[in-house]
Amino acid sequence: NGVFYCDNRGHRGMYVTSGRVNDGVCDCCDGSDEFEERIKCENTCNELGRKEREEREQFRQLQEQGYKVKQEYMQQGKRTKDEKRARLTELEKQISELKEARDELQ
Repeated sequence: NGVFYCDNRGHRGMYVTSGRVNDGVCDCCDGSDEFEERIKCENTCNELGRKEREEREQFRQLQEQGYKVKQEYMQQGKRTKDEKRARLTELEKQISELKEARDELQ
């Protein structure tokens, strides 16, 4: 069996097996697979393409929002890490000073 290519302009092209061509079922959104005119297929490619593009755009925006949240968490984590390191350095300095004071008293 061969294949038939549906151009589906306004949406995306696809292949259908030759057994599905002129079978009375509109497999291609542009209706090109039913060219013997036993059935009239409405061209729905532009609408399908528009919906798909809108969904892709919504997904892209969601990814962008997620990336921004991730960046904020990373920055917050870096700040917290820096603060804790500074506090650790401060505490280590205090320990050293207290040890010196203890040694002087002994």
